[in-house]
Amino acid sequence: MKRIFIILLITVLFSSCSLLYQLISKAPVDGNIYVMDWEKEAVYKLDSLYNSELLFSTGTAPSDLIIDGEYFIVSNSGFGGSPSIDKYNMDGQKVDSFLPAGNSSPANLTSDDQYLYIALWGSGEVLVLDKDNMTEITRISVPSAWSVLSVDGILYIGTSPFADPCQYLYTASIDDWSMDSIAVGNNPSYLANDGARVYVACQGNAISAIKGSLYRIENEEVAESRELDSYPGRMEMTNEGLFVTNGFYSDSVYQSNVLLIDSEDLSTLQTYDIVSASDIEQYNDKMIVGTNSGEIYVIELSALTQFISTDTDMNLKTGKIAVK
Repeated sequence: MKRIFIILLITVLFSSCSLLYQLISKAPVDGNIYVMDWEKEAVYKLDSLYNSELLFSTGTAPSDLIIDGEYFIVSNSGFGGSPSIDKYNMDGQKVDSFLPAGNSSPANLTSDDQYLYIALWGSGEVLVLDKDNMTEITRISVPSAWSVLSVDGILYIGTSPFADPCQYLYTASIDDWSMDSIAVGNNPSYLANDGARVYVACQGNAISAIKGSLYRIENEEVAESRELDSYPGRMEMTNEGLFVTNGFYSDSVYQSNVLLIDSEDLSTLQTYDIVSASDIEQYNDKMIVGTNSGEIYVIELSALTQFISTDTDMNLKTGKIAVK
């Protein structure tokens, strides 16, 4: 009897330790994480311990995903198929679509109280849609338009030319769509903001060894900049600073990490060795980092020197993360 009790006690302790390890190693979140997988052409819903379920299939070659109120909006570049801008409810049911021209190559998108803005990389335009009925409002001509950000009545437009780098961040007034530009670094591809302050990741071009840079824009003028020996990508602003996915070469091998950048002088506060980082999104007190290697990384914002990783059960290749 005593031996059976000891065996049962060991079993309970082992199970408890296993559960505790699972909880610690997976850094549970209170809510849902949505991952757009570019390889599987689908959006997956991850629960608090990163177990995934297919929520809906996207169109061809999805490029971006946002949550706007109670809807998902997905841009599909259409490489190998047809481009589209699709709207889904939170149950994953498609409720509306807009079909741009076949060569338009929709890239990144954003929204505000009135409109959806979609960068059409292939046709060199920004498409403006009515949020409610997905009808076209206007188009803005911007060569190699790649990213869009709406801040206080100004639409900021980043570009990403494949060949010759662009060194201008474009702006458009949402009142009359009048255009202007701001001289920045090579290929201002990604945007983030902290109130009216806009941050620009000038990605450069890794193939041509054109290094990147970071800029802060205030009142539509450059307030601060920093040259990098690397190629910055997607960004997320937090109270702790600006998180940036970042590519670089080490011993002729292209690698990646995540940088925490001071929002004032743009210096590097922390570096996180995260392999194949592809997108980043804040959720409450955690920073969720998606990768192209099937892992999800979690940075605890209360302990910035620590991060925890977990394999997703579907080996997801993260194109974009959204949280709610």
